[in-house]
Amino acid sequence: MLRNYSRGVKLVLPLLLVLCCITADTGELSGGFRKTVINLSDSQRVSSAVGTGRPREMVSCTEIPSPTGSPVIAVAKMREVWYVDSGDGSVLRKLEFAQNESVIISQNGKYVAVFSRIYNRRTGITLHKMRVEDWRGERQWEMKFRRMLACEPTPTGGFVAYPTTALRDDDMIDASFFRNSDPSTRGRGLLVYDNHGNLILQGISEEECRAGTYYGSISPDGRYLALLFIWVPPAFRDSRYTGADQPCLILYDLERGEEKWRRYLDGSCPTDLCISSMADRIVCFAGRGGGCLGTSDFKMYLLDRDGALLSERIVRGCESAPPRELRMSADGQTFAFRTIDNRVHAYRSSDGSELWDWGSDSRTVGRAELGLSSGGTVIILALEGQDRLRPKLVLIGEQGTPDVALDAAFVEPNLAVTLGIADDASAFWVLHKNELAIFRPSTMNRLDGGGQQ
Repeated sequence: MLRNYSRGVKLVLPLLLVLCCITADTGELSGGFRKTVINLSDSQRVSSAVGTGRPREMVSCTEIPSPTGSPVIAVAKMREVWYVDSGDGSVLRKLEFAQNESVIISQNGKYVAVFSRIYNRRTGITLHKMRVEDWRGERQWEMKFRRMLACEPTPTGGFVAYPTTALRDDDMIDASFFRNSDPSTRGRGLLVYDNHGNLILQGISEEECRAGTYYGSISPDGRYLALLFIWVPPAFRDSRYTGADQPCLILYDLERGEEKWRRYLDGSCPTDLCISSMADRIVCFAGRGGGCLGTSDFKMYLLDRDGALLSERIVRGCESAPPRELRMSADGQTFAFRTIDNRVHAYRSSDGSELWDWGSDSRTVGRAELGLSSGGTVIILALEGQDRLRPKLVLIGEQGTPDVALDAAFVEPNLAVTLGIADDASAFWVLHKNELAIFRPSTMNRLDGGGQQ
């Protein structure tokens, strides 16, 4: 474990000491729900300047114990991470970091990557420091870089540096294991570290990937990494975009530290990617024709762990813009996304068949993430009416019918909203501005029990 720790102050506050958190139970709502609101203070929301460009603000942590036995919700702010019990709204733990630090949480919420900049006035050099901590606030390892990273902590406490910011020997300060590496490995674009800070995988090179055109997805168990990017043939790596570029999908085995397989796809522009636990199913999209700025349509690919293509189809409603908010359920049985024509589509992962699609001209899906439970229940934010200023929270069951529709007047349509739902569909939650609202049915029935609760 590396020991050059920073002087940043970090406070780990248990429930009784979190005085700035206000919990208010508003009581019974229409539809048999209770709403609990937690005020997450006035700190800023997570910055999109750190990480892969798609910051993860809120996740469900099924592996973190809670007093009520309910899922724990992890919320990342600019300099804070809150762990909230979805059962009673109590704050189990709050991690607070120094003013010059930003955070990214892993997809299971167990680990936090903390970033800061160190400026040396004598040399005029700015270093970027990254450390990984667990949800209790205990440091796992840290490292310094000369350049900022596009990165993500893994569910097992490791770390992935993506190919837009390739690292070289002179970029690594504290990584002695990298100083004596083979010179031929310099400039590798994809680097993966384990939970002790050891380099376990060097993936595609910076030259292979067209800058800014990659999507990475780590399996929930932390075993596999899928990477979708624009592959550049060797003869064209010193030139700008050419018609020879094409989307490429690679699956890496992080446990063995090796590339498992790669597959080249039709089209010209990758748009999104998700992967199930143990990589049983991989879903990705790629646009066709005219490059990324002039695609005529988008194709969906469904593959298994061995790279076999299970389904390939054109996505309806995506003639001019890619699908958005691609999500896969925790059990890997269902995946869903929304399209530019204001509809939500759900598919069966086993064969790629469409389960349902929902939406209309007067009811458009808002600018929010989809929440998807293991049972196939989807939570979305819908903006109704001709002016689209009447927000509602809609739960769509496995059959594609709205089981519950709750008024969401507390949501301002033009502001960012993040949605989540428990894997067992026992509750769902909404992060809006500095408030976390948790919705639970008054009865013990699950949300996907069918019909209006």
